This record gives sequence, structure tokens and C-alpha cells, in this order.
Amino acid sequence: MKRGVALAALALWVLLGSAQAQEPVAFDYRCDAVAAQTTPAGLPADGWQRAEDGKLPRAAASPCLLRIDVGRLAPRTLGAISAGQMEVIVYSRAGRALAAATKVGAREQVIVGDLEFGDWRVLFPTLRAEDGPVLMRVERSRDVTLTAVDLAQAVQAGRNYGFVHLGLGVFYVIVALVAAALGVLARDRGQFVFAALFAWLAVGAWQNISPLLSAGLASGVLPPGVGPGVWNALMLFAAAQLLQLRERAPRWNRWMIVTGALYLLYIPLRLIDTSGAIVQPLFPLVGVLFSVVGLGASWRVWRLGYRVGAVGGVLFALDAVVYQPYMLASLVDRFVPIDTRPFEWSEWANLLSVSAPPFVFVGAIILRAFEQLRSAQREREARAAAEAANEAKSAFLATMSHEIRTPMNAVIGMSGLLLDTDLNPEQRDYAATIRDSGDALLTIINDILDFSKIEAGRMDIEAQPFDLRECVESALDLVAARATEKQLDLAYVFEGEIPTAIKGDVTRLRQILLNLLANAVKFTDHGEVVLTVQAAPQPDGKIELQFAVRDTGIGLTPEGMGRLFQSFSQADSSTTRKYGGSGLGLAISRRLAELMGGRMWAESAGPGQGATFRFTIVAPLAQSPEPKARDYAGTQPELTGKRVLIVDDNATNQRVLSLQTGKWGMAPRDTGSPHEALRWIAEGGGSAPFDLAILDMHMPEMDGVALATSIKARQPALPLVLFSSLGRREAGVNEGLFTAYLAKPMRQSNLFDALVGILAHDTAPRDQRHEGKPQIDTGLGQRYPLRILLAEDNVVNQKLALRILKQMGYRADLASNGLEAVESVERQAYDVVLMDVQMPEMDGLDASRRITARWAPSERPRIVAMTANAMQGDREMCLEAGMDDYLTKPIQVDRLAEALRRTPARNGR
Repeated sequence: MKRGVALAALALWVLLGSAQAQEPVAFDYRCDAVAAQTTPAGLPADGWQRAEDGKLPRAAASPCLLRIDVGRLAPRTLGAISAGQMEVIVYSRAGRALAAATKVGAREQVIVGDLEFGDWRVLFPTLRAEDGPVLMRVERSRDVTLTAVDLAQAVQAGRNYGFVHLGLGVFYVIVALVAAALGVLARDRGQFVFAALFAWLAVGAWQNISPLLSAGLASGVLPPGVGPGVWNALMLFAAAQLLQLRERAPRWNRWMIVTGALYLLYIPLRLIDTSGAIVQPLFPLVGVLFSVVGLGASWRVWRLGYRVGAVGGVLFALDAVVYQPYMLASLVDRFVPIDTRPFEWSEWANLLSVSAPPFVFVGAIILRAFEQLRSAQREREARAAAEAANEAKSAFLATMSHEIRTPMNAVIGMSGLLLDTDLNPEQRDYAATIRDSGDALLTIINDILDFSKIEAGRMDIEAQPFDLRECVESALDLVAARATEKQLDLAYVFEGEIPTAIKGDVTRLRQILLNLLANAVKFTDHGEVVLTVQAAPQPDGKIELQFAVRDTGIGLTPEGMGRLFQSFSQADSSTTRKYGGSGLGLAISRRLAELMGGRMWAESAGPGQGATFRFTIVAPLAQSPEPKARDYAGTQPELTGKRVLIVDDNATNQRVLSLQTGKWGMAPRDTGSPHEALRWIAEGGGSAPFDLAILDMHMPEMDGVALATSIKARQPALPLVLFSSLGRREAGVNEGLFTAYLAKPMRQSNLFDALVGILAHDTAPRDQRHEGKPQIDTGLGQRYPLRILLAEDNVVNQKLALRILKQMGYRADLASNGLEAVESVERQAYDVVLMDVQMPEMDGLDASRRITARWAPSERPRIVAMTANAMQGDREMCLEAGMDDYLTKPIQVDRLAEALRRTPARNGR
């Protein structure tokens, strides 16, 4: 408020300090052929007319000569005021030219002698009595008034004028710097527009005082047209920011920009069109557009509820009332002579219209700064609310995860125990259905939890070295049974040089592969599913791996492609009903690929043409975490030079087998026709053209058993390998027909073992991984005798865990809560405590803290978390509480056995 009062007082000072006591000066004039002469020498004494009021009547033509008797005026200053353009030449009594100037705007002036003063008046220097009558030649003007001003008053007014504008200039510079600083701090482009506006106002203030300075300091006067053009353009741009047109009224914002551009175009036109034929009509018309656009934009935002529109309306209405009528009248007067004086406003109105915009835009800067502060505060509050909501969501998910996994543990665990008992076929089918349904439900639960963790930004990607081929083969193993049921060919190809091991999250990579492979098998009724892996080195030493899962299934429509990676949706609602699924798998897989530095996309030629899902990840190279029993890379001495016949009607399988055997140094020859294979063998005559043959089981012309029978009839000693979906079981009664069996999808290690075992007669190192469902090791308790305490409050989970431990050969003690667990450890020495987390009276975390705080690591039992809390961060929370290992429910038998094997037995405390 105080700032506004001070600025208003300063504006009043500008008006009063520049005011001068003026009186009209009578003169004689003539506007005839004599006045058109170049010089006034020898002018006749007659033919002159008198203007007692000091105003030149609106003559029919120009130029005019004005004869002024200055003897009685000395030592006052004579001024000539013109509302429009005026060209003047001042002559002495002897006809000598004293001065010449052109007045178009506020900055032009006439300079005679040693006095300089810039205003909207054309001022002349002090006159002496001996100067006698002077003649003033007026060109291109019909509206001139002569006034006399006291010299002392004129000089003082000039000083006041310059001082006030100097103060305003400093103020404008300060405002411009403040606005620029706010723009930088708040990253607000609108503040930069305000800064440019006030910087230009500062330039204008400098121009106003420049005529009062010495020639060196005043040399920067702007060319004609630059001042009004830039000022009006910047005012429009600043008004657009004030009214927030970009967000509230984009169409009006564009009109503002166009009008401002027209004002900027006026500048070069003003410099080119010296006659004013174009710019003088153009400027008033653009001024009308200025007012119309400003008022329309202000009205629009006010109607939208933004009350600042009223301020903009007042600003543009003031300009429209004060300037535009006179500008239009001047335009008309250019073509049809009219009196423009009724359209002029007083100096007070002009001063108000000039002073209002700076005040308004200073307020806009302050308002915008406060809005930025409020916006930042709202963002902080919204962020805090979102974080609180995420925390609540995470707590809810953790609770739901625990509550769902607890009964699921019983369903899956008990059905697994039931399957290990003697059941008749019908009972086994029921139990297997329960177990499979439980597994499917657990998969959906895990998908929902994974998606929630990703959406909450709580999904972390681990970085551990792992074997890439083992990861790919394990994912293929999990879908192999379903592919076999549908009689699909399942294969994978490593194209080019693929690293043995990388550093990344093997679990999440396997999850992506499994999801894509399972989808491919699900949506493919016949044909093949092929996984291809390619590698491309990166400049930073890392490697980009591209995985492609190609199928020959139902394909995708362009519309379906657009819905592929959306949450809870599939390409077509009909496929959701037919094939099932939550619709989360692809959304989760894509986000996981992005978290690993890659991306995911899909390709399809159309419905029925199959589809290819591709994704990339970026990972650093690593050493294999566990040394292999055998290095399968490169040429193998046992196989080098061996000739192998490959017969498979599937082109992908041919390519995979040919590439792999070729890399080992063998000489493969492949065909999809059994008859062509028999012809090749027959061409060898009595000698054996091949050292070994790999035959597919299912081929259109002849199956693998029939082909093998024909080959044995020709080459009885040729070793044969059956390549089928079911391995040995598919060979039927022909047990002696084949030397070895390979199951689809082919594992590199299995192929190598079979070939070396046949051709080199060597017992090659075998892959020790267990292929089937994990079975309970009934002798574990004898090999690793342990004293076990089970801390679990849920009765069903107690029964399940005790039963599994009993089948492993252990007898465990039971504690129903954390407090009982601590008391049990105090009474008796245990080797391991299987600790649930959520229990009454005392949870597993507090119980673990008490145990670890009371006994040293060598004197206390090993604590293994066995909990349904499977959210991100739960593992870390358990380890921080002092637990030594972490298992999630439902209980996985193999992981429980592995945790027990890692527990050392103790003799006592």
C-alpha cells in the first residue's frame, strides 16, 4: 500500500514538475503561392492574415509562412505545438535560416542556440529584441499553436522532467532485475516478459532525459518508430501473462501474439517508409486491434472466473478511450480534413494512460510471485499427501499380502503333502487341481503386488552376476510342459556372440521371459514358439541384449496393438474370456524392462499371422558366479570334424541344431525331408557318410521312429538321437532304436552331453539341476541333524510346517508367539529358529532383536524369517532386526531345505 502511494506521488510530481505557464502568441500568416517559395527574401508586405489567438487556421494547403514579432516577447521562449506531423524552418529578419526540424512524435525537437529541451512541444531558444520579426515555414501540417513560456520556468521544468524520469528509470531497472530473478528462481517465463517490459521502460526513461544531457551521453536516441512499436508489443505480451491467456484462453493468446508481431513489423516499415504513406494509416488500425484484442481477452478470462481480467479490462479500456479516438480522427484527417482537437484529452488523461501500465504490471509481478509461492506450497502439500497415500497403500498391500499368503500357504502346502501320499487316480486328480489352482491364484497375487510396487516406485532391480543361458533355459523349462501338450515346437537361439554372464536381476529377467513365453504358448495352437537373443556392445562398456519371442499364434490387430501394454487389459476382450489372464503381465514386463534400462514393443503382420514381442535390457558384463563343470563355448576337441545329420521339418530347430553343432567344430548337414535324408545315406554306398544323426519325432512325410527304422536297415551302426517333446517316453516300444534322447526345448548342456557320450565314448560332466518338481528330501534330518524351533501363530501353518519338517526327518518344537520363542531359546539350545513376523503379544522382529541383543552370534540360534510379508523392503527389515535368512510363504520345500543346510549344528551355548 505504501509503495502504491509513493508511486502515485511520484507520478503527480512528473505532471507538476513539467507544467509551464503558457500564453498564446499572435502572429501573421499566409498560405499561398508566395509562401511556397524556397526562401522568404523579398516577401511583399501585403497578403498577410492575423491570428490573434496564436492558432494557425486549418488552411486548405501547405506550406504556410508565419511572421512573429519577437521583440515584445524577449527574454521568453517561443514554443510551437502541433498535434500531428510538422516540418518547420525558422528564418531571421534577413532571411537567414536559424533552425530546421521535423516533428512526428515526442522525441523530435528544434534546436537553436545553446538550449535543448525535449517534450511533446517543439521549443525555440531565448529570443532577443534585436532579432525583430522571424519567419517560420510550416510544411505538411494544418494544426499549429504558438505559445510563449518564461525562460526560467522552461529551464526548471526541463530539470524537473529529467530528474523525475531519472528516478523512474532507476525504479524500472530495479523492477526488471527483480522480475528476472523471480523468473530464474521460479522457472517462470512470464516473469521474463515482465522483466523485458520494465527494461524497455527504463530505456524510455533514458530517452526522455537524453536531450538534457551532453552530446556524448545523448547519442543513443532511438530511431523513429522503435519506441512505440516495441512498447506496444511488450505490453501485449505482458498482458497475456497477466491474464494467463495461454492456460485460460489459448485463442486470445494467439491474437495477442499476432497483434504484438504487427507492432514489431511497424518498426522496419517506419524506417523504410519515410513519407508515412503506409505507416501513418497502419499505426491507428493496429491500435484499434490492440484495444479490441485486449478488451476481448480481458472479458473472456473474467467470464471464466479469473478476476484479474477486470484489471486488464480497465487497462485496455483506458488506452481505447484516451488514444484510439484521436488516432482514428488523425487517420481520417489525413484524407478528409477535419478538426481533430475535440478528440484530444487533457494532459492529466494522457499522464494517467501512460502511468497506469507500469503500476498494473508491478502488481502483476507481485501477484505472480505470490501465486508461484502458493503453487509451490500446494505442490509440497500434494506431494506430502501422495507420499502419505503411498505409505498407506504400501501398508495395505503388506497387510493384504500377509493375509492372502497365509491361507495360500496352507492350500498349496497341504495339497502338496496330500499328493505325496498314496491316492487313487480320482483323488490325485482332485488334489492336483487344488494345487494347480492355488499356484495360479498365487501367480495372480504376485502380479498384483508387483504392479502395485512398480506404480508406487518401490520396485528395486538387483545387480548380481548370473549365467544368461541358464536363465533362458530355466524360463523355457517352465513352459515346456504346456507346449508339449499343445504339440508346439519350443526353441531358443543365441545369435552372434552372446556373453556367458551379465550383472543384473536374474529373477526379474526370468519373470519377463516367462511371461512372454507363457503368452506365446497360450495364444498359439499350432506351429512354434522361438526365443532369440542378440547382443550389441555399448560405448560405456555395457552390453545391450535384445530378446525376441516369436510365435505362430492368433496375431494382433492394429487396435489390439494399442491396448497391449495397458494395465488390466488384453488385445481383445474376447481373448480375455477365451484365454483368461489378469491383463497385468505385459504391463509389468514392460515396466521391468524399462527399469533395467531397456524397452518393450510388439510386432505383428495381422490376425492369424503370429506376433513377435521384443524387449531390451542394458547390463554390464560379469564373470559367471559359479564355474561350470564344462565350458560349452567354442570348438570342442571331442566333436571337431564329426559329421552330423539333422532331420527336422521345423526350420527353426534345423537352424538351432546346425548353429550349435557348427560352433563346436562339427560338420552339420540338415534337411526337413526324411526321404532326402535316406537318399544322402544311400549315396554313401558302403561307407558311412555321417557319424551321427539327430531325428525329429513328428514329421509329415515319415515320423522319427519310421525314419530310424529305415536308417538302421541301411546303416545299422549309425548312432541315432531322437529329438522330441517327451524324450524317451515318446519312443514307445522301440527301446533299442535310439542311442540317446533329447527333449524339447533343447538345453545346450544336454545336447553336448549326448553328443560327447556317443561320439567320444566319454562320460561328460552332467548338468546336476533337478528337472522335475522339487521333492522332499526324507534323509535331510539324518545328514544335517538340527534342533529346530518353529515360531508360528497360525494353526494351519503350524501343522503344515511341522509336517514338512517331519518328512525331512526333523522334530521341531513349537512357539505360538514371539514371547514364547524368546522364552524357549532361554530354556533350551536350538540350532535354528523358523520365525514368523506377524504374531500376537510380540512379533518376530522384536523377538529377533531380543535374541540377538542377549546372545552373541556364536551362542545364539540361526534365525530364519518364514513369513507372508513379501513386499519390497520386508527382507531388509527382517535382516536389520537380526535375522540371518529370509523365506516367503507359501513355503517352497527346496528353499526351506537349502536354508536348513546353511545352518551349522551347535553343541550348546
